[in-house]
Amino acid sequence: MMSHQASSNQSTFSKEEMAESSILFWFRHDLRLRDNRSLSAALKHAKKHNQRFLMLYFCDPLWRQTDPFGHERMGVYRAQFILESLQELKLEIEELGGELLVLDADPIVELPRLAQTFNSDYVFASRHVCTEETRQEQDLAQALDSKNCKLALAWNHTLYGQQNLPFALGDLPDIYTQFRKQVERSASVVAPLDKPSRLQEAPQALNDSAYSCQLQDLQAEWDEKLKEYGQRDQRATMLHKGGAKAGEERLAFYFWDTALIESYKETRNGLIGDRYSTQFSPWLAVGALSPRWIWHETLRYEDEVKANSSTYWVRFELLWREYFQWVAYLYGAALFKPYGLTSELQRKTPKLGRASVKHFQRWARGETGNEFIDANMKELNLTGFMSNRGRQNVASYLIHDLGVDWRMGAGYFESKLIDYDPAANWGNWAYIAGVGNDPRPQRKFNTYGQAERYDARGEYRALWLN
Repeated sequence: MMSHQASSNQSTFSKEEMAESSILFWFRHDLRLRDNRSLSAALKHAKKHNQRFLMLYFCDPLWRQTDPFGHERMGVYRAQFILESLQELKLEIEELGGELLVLDADPIVELPRLAQTFNSDYVFASRHVCTEETRQEQDLAQALDSKNCKLALAWNHTLYGQQNLPFALGDLPDIYTQFRKQVERSASVVAPLDKPSRLQEAPQALNDSAYSCQLQDLQAEWDEKLKEYGQRDQRATMLHKGGAKAGEERLAFYFWDTALIESYKETRNGLIGDRYSTQFSPWLAVGALSPRWIWHETLRYEDEVKANSSTYWVRFELLWREYFQWVAYLYGAALFKPYGLTSELQRKTPKLGRASVKHFQRWARGETGNEFIDANMKELNLTGFMSNRGRQNVASYLIHDLGVDWRMGAGYFESKLIDYDPAANWGNWAYIAGVGNDPRPQRKFNTYGQAERYDARGEYRALWLN
């Protein structure tokens, strides 16, 4: 870890550097320049006050922690995707005259120190919805206040800001359909912002080697882990590459180059190849693609080419993602508890699986004997990705067939998925377990029937089990 190095290197900055005023921008799950509202606000502030500008990203201690069930919090494929995104972002920022530091440190410790070092009156960042992220925001705001610095947050990971919702957060509908109808009727998604044409210069003399090598060191560390774990399997639906450029190219391919968006509703339950769904989720998860930009691209497609149920259905799915964000923000830590969002009355009915660890391990390794489940788990383990259809089936099987605590599955997904988003992941798992919104006693899938319907010829099972 780097944080102890940073503290010992404070004296390397010149008196001139410490005297000049700078703005700090903290990248979180918003690794993009297009439609980054917190970045836009930070640049305006820096320009207005003639301040220098420094952007930062932290590989914080959570990357190397394990969850209560022993899963790695950050799997190697997700780490590689994030690091690829950071490498591209750093180059893009430098081309516009700016500077991005990628630090292996705790942001709550390091940002206040840097704010004092660079005489910063503001740290700008994106606001997020889950408990760890919101706790970070609260702790950081308090720490910065002691340095006469303020934390300015903006909504970047969602389609709407909280102030744009057509209801108070406490009145969030319990059922997605009700939420969708209200926001479709009474809320609008603001137009995305363009990329900045230039960035203000970073503080002078920012050449401390303890900082400049952090991204390379991180890449080397995770490359070693990748050697042990193995490269992503070439049978993957597509080998997602990190970075906004790759995400925008994927959108251009799916919308404008192939018109696949026009058949999305019919193909979205596919299992093989790169054409059955948008597969925007990895870039959405790290913020390399803006959900608002995708939303408006669907509208532009409808205006310029064609509108049908499939073009609308892309927005329908974006609203599902949106709903889980606000559920997570409203319910906080409850989403990660054994009984989730269910009422005290409902908790009298046992919902938690108590099956042996062996059941979970068989599921995780793809060795249950149920070929459809095993094929999906093999794909997850070897690529960091799985179709939405697969995710629903393996979750149902673990919970309702094997009787395992749903949180073990949610935690395993957190470790393995390159498109891990805490709100969507835990929200979906709680939903399948019957402890989320619109809870029902059983959301059990007939996995054999699902295999017959979605893999009638057995091609998917043959691909991953042979």
